[in-house]
Amino acid sequence: DMWSCGVLLLELACGLGVLGEHTPWRPPSTPDQRAVAEAVCNERRVLRLLVERGVSMGVSLARWFGAAVPALTQPEPSQRWPAERLRGSVHAVEWWAPSRFPI
Repeated sequence: DMWSCGVLLLELACGLGVLGEHTPWRPPSTPDQRAVAEAVCNERRVLRLLVERGVSMGVSLARWFGAAVPALTQPEPSQRWPAERLRGSVHAVEWWAPSRFPI
């Protein structure tokens, strides 16, 4: 599902267990979707996690992560990005951007 996709994207970028460090959720237990959504509720929080983990990526990609992860991890399924929106957002990213994040 799209919620799991958001969690997977974050863990691919920041490492396994990143959400366990910022929420009371400890996999493999049932996920606390509200706690996860609060931990990554906006672009600023996602970017802070990327910085804390030493993730280096183009500015465009960092901004995409900052928008996509909160949009995918909404606790209410009807508020999450559908697959089509995620696919469209990926195609809009300037993957070649020479600038690096953090600036």
